[in-house]
Amino acid sequence: ININFSHFKDILMRDYNINVSRSVVYNILRSADFYSPKSRKKGFLFFRGLLVILNQLLSYCTNGAQEDLDKMRMLTALLCHKDVLIKNKLQFLHFTISAIILNRKRDHILMIYDKLKKIWTWFEVHINNDSEIIQSLIKEIKNKTGLRKVTLLCNQILSIQIVSEDNYLQIHPPSDLQVIPHFHYTLTFAFMANMNHLTPGKSSQIYTKWISLERIEQYVQSDSLLCAIKKVTERCRLLFSPHK
Repeated sequence: ININFSHFKDILMRDYNINVSRSVVYNILRSADFYSPKSRKKGFLFFRGLLVILNQLLSYCTNGAQEDLDKMRMLTALLCHKDVLIKNKLQFLHFTISAIILNRKRDHILMIYDKLKKIWTWFEVHINNDSEIIQSLIKEIKNKTGLRKVTLLCNQILSIQIVSEDNYLQIHPPSDLQVIPHFHYTLTFAFMANMNHLTPGKSSQIYTKWISLERIEQYVQSDSLLCAIKKVTERCRLLFSPHK
């Protein structure tokens, strides 16, 4: 199989001083049993998923020193940990994708309330050896909200974050679940949906609500989540504002 990895190698070395050799590619393929006839398809999907995430990160324009650091840590994790894109395989970090869902006027955001954690939060799924990350996220959104149509506003990520789950565990220690403190390496996309098409989700542990962006701080307690919401909504405003 002929894989063109040279553009990733050049960008990583030039911008992040991360030297990636072609052997890294083959090591990743071997770790996924790519050359095993029984696992070839699974290994190919794994590697394609890795390239999708790498491409998203390399094309992401950071804003500030913290995002520069987060981007470098994410790229390093992708290239150094062979099981990083397999759900729950690594105990100390999980790659996730999240959604900021706005209405057509972009003045309301769709949030979910987790009754177990007792917090308002966004839609988030773990990346699990999957190259179709957008489709997986849209499927999760539809299952939880009943929305018939969810439209991707931009095919590039609009926010990145590395968030520690330690703070939540200290405030709300799990009673019957053994949860190990870990980090979420989160890539965030923006979506649009019709406010009138929302129906209750099937789960008894969550419910959803459209919340005015002017009142979002009354609902969301997480500073990192508020920062991501502000970042994504501002970038959407810049992307879709009429040109003067």
